[in-house]
Amino acid sequence: MANLRVKNSSQYDYCNVVVAIDEDVFFGNILSGESSCYIAFNTLYSYAYIQLFIDGQEFVVQPIDFLGELPLSKGLYTYNILVPDENGDKYDVELTLE
Repeated sequence: MANLRVKNSSQYDYCNVVVAIDEDVFFGNILSGESSCYIAFNTLYSYAYIQLFIDGQEFVVQPIDFLGELPLSKGLYTYNILVPDENGDKYDVELTLE
């Protein structure tokens, strides 16, 4: 299995973080500069649907599909999420192998 954690690289606290590939996986609240615990996924890709809230405002990354994308191999991975960008409504998501 591939194990994923979410790292909050922003100055804001994230609330109700959800990552979804085949199903919704709840990562909870992640404070600024902190990381969640690892959660095992049967299938994990280099990107996913991500939803979180900052001060009640919803932020979403919505991939179109995983067509042609190969699942990641076993290992420890981190979605490093920085929100918001200069427009205040877009993500910078980076996948790292830990």
